This record gives sequence, C-alpha cells and structure tokens, in this order.
Amino acid sequence: MRAGRTWGIAVMAVLVVANAVVVAALLSQSTPGGAEALPPETVASPPLPEVPQEPVTSAPPEEMEEPDTENSQAAAIPVTTAVRQIVGVDDETAWRATLASCGQGAAIVERTLDGGASWEATELDVDSVVRLRATDASSAFVVGAVQDCATALAATTDGGDTWNRADATLSSAWFLAPTDRTFVAGPRGDAPVPCPAEAVDLAAVDAQRGAVLCQDGSIAVSDDGGQSWTTTVSVAGARALTQDGPSYAVATFEGPCEALSIYDVSSAGQAQAEPFSCAPVASAAEVAVSVTGDLMWVWSGSELAISRDGGQTW
Repeated sequence: MRAGRTWGIAVMAVLVVANAVVVAALLSQSTPGGAEALPPETVASPPLPEVPQEPVTSAPPEEMEEPDTENSQAAAIPVTTAVRQIVGVDDETAWRATLASCGQGAAIVERTLDGGASWEATELDVDSVVRLRATDASSAFVVGAVQDCATALAATTDGGDTWNRADATLSSAWFLAPTDRTFVAGPRGDAPVPCPAEAVDLAAVDAQRGAVLCQDGSIAVSDDGGQSWTTTVSVAGARALTQDGPSYAVATFEGPCEALSIYDVSSAGQAQAEPFSCAPVASAAEVAVSVTGDLMWVWSGSELAISRDGGQTW
C-alpha cells in the first residue's frame, strides 16, 4: 500500500515538471507577436530558459520627426484605452482578444485559421485579459485577472483547447495592470505608467525594450525592462501600438491617409514623418494592429484588413 502511494506521488511530480517545461518553452520563443525573452541573470523561479534577442545593428531612418496630422480627413474619435489586440501568425492564421480591466469585461480570446472568415472562441480560466501574445497557430499566452482581480498568466499549446496557469512566469512579461491601467509591469520592475493619464496600449520588443502609448498621443519607451522611461514623439489621435521587428508601429485616424495611417516608430521612440501604410478600414474606437515583417493584420470595428506586402496592398 505504501509503495503504491509513493509511485503515485512520483508520477504527479513528473507531470508538474513537464507542464512547467512546456510553458517555459512557449515564453522563450521569438514570436510573431513579440513575446519577450528574459536574460539569464533575470530568470525567476521556476527557471525559464529564455535567450535574449540578438542586438539590433541596423540604424533608424535618418529623418525622424513627428507625423504631420494637420490634414486629417477622418473625424477625431476620443482616445481611451485599447480594448482589443490581434496577433497575426501568417496570412491565414491569427489570434485576437477583447481586452478589459478586472471587472470591466469578460475574457474573450479567438483564433482564425482561414484569414478571418471565421473565428473560434477558446475557453480559459482567466476572467479578463489585458495582453495577448502568440507563438504560432497552436501556442499563445494571455495576461489578465481572475475573479479576485489577482493577476494571472495562462498559456496554451493546443490551439486554445486547454490553457494552463503559469503565474510564476509573470515576472518575464510586459503588461498593463489588470486592476488599473495607470500601472505598467515590466520584466525588471513595476511602476506607474509614464503618462499624464492612463495608457492606451503597450508593446514590447524583448525583455529590455518596451513602449507605452499614452492617451495624449505621446509614446514612452524603456530600454531597461521598465525600470526607467523616456517620453519621446507624440502622434495625434494614436489608437494602437504594436511591435514591428526591433521597433514599433503606431496607428491613427488623424494622419494624411483617408482611413488609418500607420507610422514606423524606432526603438528609441522616434516616428517617421510619413506613414508607411494606409489601411482601408472604417474609423472606429476599437482598433488593433499586428505587424510581422511584410505581414499586417488590422482589426477596426467590424472590419478586418490583411496585407502581405508590408501594407502596400490590402
């Protein structure tokens, strides 16, 4: 009888360790949506075998300045906080989530495998979501809150059929606090958002570099995991911020495009004078953008636009 009990405990221990390894592998991969990697010296318990991204050697564009938004053709929409996020994996596959602070909306995470023609909802034991990152068609993780508003991280490796809680890995992620979006958490520290009011959106390149979009259109960047922030360019009416390789992209309906203007923003926080793409979507308060190389997904209101050539055609 004692031998049987001992054998059962040993099997349980093996399963727990195996689950931790799967979640750590998900967080450590370089993902289309920009999953950040922890340097070895910042690894928390349980150990996460992340590898930092290679240093960026390419220089930012020579002429960088604030975008000229005086000739905006779109009606201004009050900027509050981002309420959705989309992460494109390829031109047929993407994940998306409805974002909400604790107690202000239900967690909704969906996946498409047919270019947005249909979306399949997933079920997870997190009540609200503030950040979504995806690795591939099968793997993703969310940061959000459970019923008592405690921050939680859940990951899936089977397309959302099952989600596993991995709260111990929260120290490796960037996210806006699920209880108050005037608070940002980074891999190296927690601090009030570097904004005069709430943050609209957040994006991260890796464990060191992250950016926050503020309600006044200003963009603050950090290159030390969130320990310190520098406020840089301001983009009028900016509605969404996303990772774009080693830099960022910001979207606004108050630019020179007839619809949504999308600007490149360097990792130092400087925006180009002209948008690199105009997305043909209707003006809406709810906007999310994903950029992965030449692949772009834009979700605005009820419309979805996909570009395979860096935003030149949609």
